[in-house]
Amino acid sequence: MLKNINLICISFKSIFLYRNSMTFSSEFIINTPKGPRKIGVGYPCFIVAELSANHGGELSKALEVVEAAAKAGADAIKVQTYTADSLTLNSDKEAFIVKNKDNPEEWKGQTLYSLYEKAYTPWDWHAILKKRAEELGLVFFSTPFSLKDADKLATLDVPMYKVASYEATDIPLLKQVAAKDKPIIMSVGFASEEEIDYSVKVLEDVGCKDLVILHCVTAYSRNPDYHQLNLSTMWDIHHKYNVISGFSDNNGGIKVPIQAAIMGAAIIEKHVVASREDAVLDKNFSIDMEEFAEMVKQIRLAEQISGKVVYGCQNEKEEQNKKYRRSLWAAKEIMEGEIFSSENVRVVRPSIGGLEPKYYELVLGKIAARRIEFAEPITEEDVVDFQIAKNNYVSGISFRKAEEKDCKNLFDWRCDPVTDSFSPGLAPTFEGHKDWFAKSLVNSNREILIIENNDLNSLGTVRFDVMPKHESLIQGKKIVVISININPAFRGRGVGKKSLNLAINYARDNLAVNIIQADIMPDNSVSVKLFKSSGFYQYFKDIDNPNKELLSFLYLCDLE
Repeated sequence: MLKNINLICISFKSIFLYRNSMTFSSEFIINTPKGPRKIGVGYPCFIVAELSANHGGELSKALEVVEAAAKAGADAIKVQTYTADSLTLNSDKEAFIVKNKDNPEEWKGQTLYSLYEKAYTPWDWHAILKKRAEELGLVFFSTPFSLKDADKLATLDVPMYKVASYEATDIPLLKQVAAKDKPIIMSVGFASEEEIDYSVKVLEDVGCKDLVILHCVTAYSRNPDYHQLNLSTMWDIHHKYNVISGFSDNNGGIKVPIQAAIMGAAIIEKHVVASREDAVLDKNFSIDMEEFAEMVKQIRLAEQISGKVVYGCQNEKEEQNKKYRRSLWAAKEIMEGEIFSSENVRVVRPSIGGLEPKYYELVLGKIAARRIEFAEPITEEDVVDFQIAKNNYVSGISFRKAEEKDCKNLFDWRCDPVTDSFSPGLAPTFEGHKDWFAKSLVNSNREILIIENNDLNSLGTVRFDVMPKHESLIQGKKIVVISININPAFRGRGVGKKSLNLAINYARDNLAVNIIQADIMPDNSVSVKLFKSSGFYQYFKDIDNPNKELLSFLYLCDLE
């Protein structure tokens, strides 16, 4: 799909055409020792215990961590698959010496090669650890650090692969891992937006469908600076790249991963150590099993509190109290034939039997159909011609194609002062409008629709103009430009929102379009809000000139 998108998508990297056309799944299933497990937004957080170098070079210690992680409630144990030779060169030149002032003391002064020689997990442990993990119900997977490491992991049939932050820009490795046709979890600590853009595109081009991107802060601190964690990036990743997102925590403490889970992290990865007393390389930024168990407990509690999406009454007690909402009541005795007014109708509690408050303004000025006592609810039957008034006020809508008889209405709506103030160019003369309208009715690249309600009142108009191919943003894709103008007499009643949603479906079903474009004056905040709320994304034609005359908004129907 992305092969059909030209370079314009790169010049304004935030445009949805590039990122929102990505084909990654919003959830995926892996087979676990406990059965199939869904990972994605809305499912329980998948909690990963990271062994890293906390085995101290002893298989027994590694097994101890696996067993403790299972007992503490982890969903998975993750290891790291590498040798010193697959990560670096055996050199003692200055560039290869670990000496950052904030690095763990256990690392400082060592060459990268010597550090990794101590930290690596021997390959012959992998099958042993995997077997024990699965006996305990844990998922076992790993982070490969070279092409050979990825191939070796494939022989163990791991259910997914992890890519470390340091390797998120290692394009050959990304291609190798993506070719395994398994879900990929990629940390992106250090990576800029441009680097993530490129890496994500590489994974997609190779065929990756199931991708999780983890926001990652790699300070390796026992006491992290909360101001530097920026967990909002995690959710931004989810929206920008249309992927599942989560958090990889390379710091001590449990407050931050709990907060990340509350914010919607689908996966949490946390470094663990069997005991704080262990002499292991990564203990400075790892948590012990008591802390890990508490973290799992708090995350699961937060999930219970978050619950599921439920609108309306949440329980039986709320259902009982619902009657104390408001409705329309007679504030004084109302005689048959009397006009409803703010003096004799009030919106008060309770809501037993009366009309909903949304009908208050509709009822005002209408005629009472019977005598209504004080403190009696006002119902539909109490209002003369209520159904007719209701249809005119909040009716369903439909489209019909414009006809010659509609010419004058369209002219009047276009010349309305509000419409004119938000329209580019000068208002037309009636003669000029008639000529334009006549030509429009026979123009195969233009379709004008009239918005009607159930009583066949004309509520406004929707126009579609097919964009010439040479002006199309994406070669070979059909784009129509939409214009909506509501009859001034029906503004403020939700007609615009209903009409736009209906127009989107109409264009998709009847015009076979790929993209719908709307051009709006910058100061027309009402229209901007309307189109954004209906799924349109702002498109910057010229990112260096944001103050152009019109703002363009795009709705993606289909790029296949």
